[in-house]
Amino acid sequence: MLMDIWEHRTTGSCCSCGQPTAPLMVMEGTRRRPSRRLRVCTSCDNTHGKLRDRDVQAARHILWLPIYKFYGAERPWYMTRSFHGS
Repeated sequence: MLMDIWEHRTTGSCCSCGQPTAPLMVMEGTRRRPSRRLRVCTSCDNTHGKLRDRDVQAARHILWLPIYKFYGAERPWYMTRSFHGS
């Protein structure tokens, strides 16, 4: 069985709670810049935030999306695109 998976928001949403994650600030030489791989979820851990790898998050979401679809469940709210207007 072949299924089309829409990848919208699979990387930027926390795989545990669904809240948006932010890039971790890392040192590059003497400057701080946002990390390309690591993301932080501040909803899961209130002290310093929970580190998440963006590819692992996406893989977990993509793993669960066909299961939701197979059982007829709705796509999780945090991975839907909100349409505005009519």
